[in-house]
Amino acid sequence: MEQATPIVCQYRQASGRAFNDCVILGRRFPEDIGPIASESDFWILINEAGPGGTATHAFWSFRSFVTGIWRSPAGTVYATDADMGGLYVFQDIMDTNRPSDRVKLNGVTPEGVWGLSDDCVFVWGTRMDADRKKTYPVFRFDGSAWNELAPLPHPTNRIHGVSPDVIYACGWHGMIAKWNGGGWQEFPAPTREIVTGIHVESHDELYAVTNDGQLLEGSASGWDYSASNPLGATPFSSVAKFAGEVFVAANELGLMRRVSGGGALEVFKPKVTGVHMEARESLIVTCDNIVAGTFDGQDFKGAAKNQLALLTANKPIPPL
Repeated sequence: MEQATPIVCQYRQASGRAFNDCVILGRRFPEDIGPIASESDFWILINEAGPGGTATHAFWSFRSFVTGIWRSPAGTVYATDADMGGLYVFQDIMDTNRPSDRVKLNGVTPEGVWGLSDDCVFVWGTRMDADRKKTYPVFRFDGSAWNELAPLPHPTNRIHGVSPDVIYACGWHGMIAKWNGGGWQEFPAPTREIVTGIHVESHDELYAVTNDGQLLEGSASGWDYSASNPLGATPFSSVAKFAGEVFVAANELGLMRRVSGGGALEVFKPKVTGVHMEARESLIVTCDNIVAGTFDGQDFKGAAKNQLALLTANKPIPPL
């Protein structure tokens, strides 16, 4: 009897109050094909804190390319869908009898979502015109309507900020740009590499990381190199400041942090193989098969280990 092809399960991003109280975007794909969007399905899981520990539930599945997820402080969940050309908005992610609202955006392939609150949410992506010329639009939700902002000059990886007037975007060709209320002010960057992640701690304290293993530090006046990957020029995926420490997710190389006093980077948690981070009440580190986190910057715990695989073990990837 021919055996079914093994299915690989991976987490891509988690967002919420804390690592044990968040939503998780997961992806499944056939092991022999790889992570091709047309062959994958995507899931939204939920970590829920309780007296017996963290419970993980798998509530929503999609046979389309879900590119990003963000949970607002009030609990609304926003998930961008490249195939749909818009996003899903879940007012109550745990109510499976209440479908999401669907928001179509004008001719855009959305690639990510992030916000400050339910009246300040950003979606970014790519638009291609009839001549195959690409532009990189950004949309903002103000609590009542989605409005298209001025486009960014290059493909975008992340948007982050601390207030509506302190919002930064990063992306290809060394792009680091600040929203000035009417357009994007691009800063001269010390690199032309892809800037893979950005963290805004305040108006005058900012951090970014690149795909060749560089940590950049910025202020309101400019950017410069801060530190390099001590294990070689391999990609960093995310950066965050939490509990007074600067952390860098280095994928399979583990979680790094900046040495006290602002010096070099060191490998801090080699088993915390982060692909995405978010800092709120806890630091949330999304890894391939676990969501890790800390409330104090020192003691790390994990939740949802292998839960996507366990909760969907008897569910084949449906055909298109």
